[in-house]
Amino acid sequence: MQETIYCCRIPLAKPLPSSGSPLMSTQHKDRSKSALRLKRALGRLAGSLESMAATLLIALLLLQLLVVALRYVFSYGTPWALDLLTYLFFLATIAPAPALLIADGSVRVDVFYARWSDSRRALADRFALLFLLLPAMIWASWVSLPETVSAFRVLEASPSVGGLPGYFLLKGAMTAFFMSLALTALVLGLKRQPYSPEKP
Repeated sequence: MQETIYCCRIPLAKPLPSSGSPLMSTQHKDRSKSALRLKRALGRLAGSLESMAATLLIALLLLQLLVVALRYVFSYGTPWALDLLTYLFFLATIAPAPALLIADGSVRVDVFYARWSDSRRALADRFALLFLLLPAMIWASWVSLPETVSAFRVLEASPSVGGLPGYFLLKGAMTAFFMSLALTALVLGLKRQPYSPEKP
């Protein structure tokens, strides 16, 4: 008695590309280029905000001189000018914050950090960005958002008598400030070396 043997061809799954394969290398390069483009775009935005802050500081100085002259030379009070000084100072203070974070220009006291290796510094920077600054800015954005929305609904004006309108814009700028720092912390924290120069 003859036995009939049936053979079937089973398609084999394609092997997954290894970490050193050209496909994985191309994907890694694409992700690196995308992250680099995002960082550069964020850097350009931060640079524009930094230039705006410098312009606001000059305007703040000139306006302060005008207010002093009107008050002590001509005995003329200007509540709207005092509000404008507050607005300019507030915007000039928060505008360059993302640029300072990107450039690592914040003031800090290095007790252990200066002695660490580059890899350990990068680990500490990523931890601070992703687990300290990012959650804090997300929480601040979430808490300030309802008040900002309410201020925009009623177009809230200055609480001072005779002050300027547009107080709601300051609250909106504060929420945008928190969100911009959160985004900057996320972009920097996802990098292997947050503050090291990258090759294009």
